[in-house]
Amino acid sequence: MSSAPAPARPTARRAWHWFAALATAWLVAGCGGSQVQEFDAQRLFVFGDEMSAINADGANGRKYTINGLTSASERDCRLNPIWVQSVASQVGLVFAECNPNAVTPAAFMRAAAGARVADVTAALAAYAGERAARDLVTVAVGLHDVLDVYATYNGSNEAALAADLESRGEALATAINGVVRLGGPVVLVTTVIDVGKTPYARAEEAAFAGRAALLTRLSQAFNSGLRLGIVNDGRVIGLVDAFEQVQAMVSTPSSYGLTNVTGVACNNAATWPNTSPATLLDCTSATLVSGATNDGWLWADLLRLAPRGQARLGSVALSRLSNNPF
Repeated sequence: MSSAPAPARPTARRAWHWFAALATAWLVAGCGGSQVQEFDAQRLFVFGDEMSAINADGANGRKYTINGLTSASERDCRLNPIWVQSVASQVGLVFAECNPNAVTPAAFMRAAAGARVADVTAALAAYAGERAARDLVTVAVGLHDVLDVYATYNGSNEAALAADLESRGEALATAINGVVRLGGPVVLVTTVIDVGKTPYARAEEAAFAGRAALLTRLSQAFNSGLRLGIVNDGRVIGLVDAFEQVQAMVSTPSSYGLTNVTGVACNNAATWPNTSPATLLDCTSATLVSGATNDGWLWADLLRLAPRGQARLGSVALSRLSNNPF
């Protein structure tokens, strides 16, 4: 008859349990803790540029991406949702701009095409007077700041441009911190996408060698100021890393169900060097270039994400909402 293994020495067992508990505490602290109950948002406020915007077209607003069509070829704003629509759906709230069923809206669209950091910081300051304890706020801005600053590049002033963009990222962080320090809202904020991975950057690179990498570095400068400035403990602010997500989708497209990460899907999209998003409002799944699909292409136009990219950002945002200890 075999003998039972000798029990571990009590002192060793206690030491192991102490080490395991300490390691767990380190992990929890590094992630901002673990959520006991999902944040129960009563209102949603959306700030930013066209990446988050639904146009005010009544209750069936158009978006700056590929707008979805029903089987009867009718546009439906609920199809091909942008990332903030995914967030709103998760918390059971509806925008007036996309409200076919005429329910009482509790999600408020403060994002607008072309918005810069200065616009969003002003809007956040105005919102501070109406904040409430169960508000959820999203912020996504910086693309047009990167483009504005990049337009002043003269071949030798990159350091000054990077400093400018880092300062703009810091200004956005300060505005967000100001809102959460007043008490009440939880904020989901995105980094700016890697502009150097866009079709716009590819066109710039073809005309001026080295420009794609420059746009990546300028995007990083903005994000550095934002990241270093926000209160990023995971308890009042959740970070959605759009820069990293775009890089990952471009690097390994098949991992994300993508078949094209370089081209422009919308047939009516503005052409380089025009960066206006306006024509995207009329882009639908019926007005795509040959071979393009709703889900297979990453870019709707030179700078804006198609539905698959938007869905990826939405998925990351929902993960933050579900797992951060808000």
